[in-house]
Amino acid sequence: ELERVDENRHDDHGALLHRRADQRLLAGVERTYQVAKEMLLYKPKFGDCLQASVVVPYPGSPLWTAAVNKGWFLIDPQDYDSYDMSQPLMKSHYDNEAWVKRLWRLHLRPSFVLRSLLTLRTRDQLNLAWRGLLSLWGHLRDYKPGNAATGAALKPYELHPPEVTHHGHR
Repeated sequence: ELERVDENRHDDHGALLHRRADQRLLAGVERTYQVAKEMLLYKPKFGDCLQASVVVPYPGSPLWTAAVNKGWFLIDPQDYDSYDMSQPLMKSHYDNEAWVKRLWRLHLRPSFVLRSLLTLRTRDQLNLAWRGLLSLWGHLRDYKPGNAATGAALKPYELHPPEVTHHGHR
């Protein structure tokens, strides 16, 4: 809950606006989760799945340019080996990895598993379902509790380049 602030004081007003922005971001993440859940659990059948991962700002993309210019990176943006989805690359106001894991776990809901199994028709589909389950376990291991890197927990990578253009050129 937001605390009362004296809106005549700039720092209190800024803190209020920041908390409101954080609440809107988190509400958007929750809304995305609810939509994904509704779509995945609506009459599931064999082969239905959901892909979820942390955001990767690929070099040269508009998101990468903004992340460089605004200091959002947690890593050296030139360290391209880090762009492998094994860790968050940008600061965040919420636990990205926890939300990704929550999305992956939708595949384990009893209603999804049961309805998916009931639509299996062939041995090949059963084998594919088994490989999918093994893959799901692998994804869930990728997002272990405490493995999350949020902006509040990590210091951003300090990069002071000249402004970067939309195409990644200096």
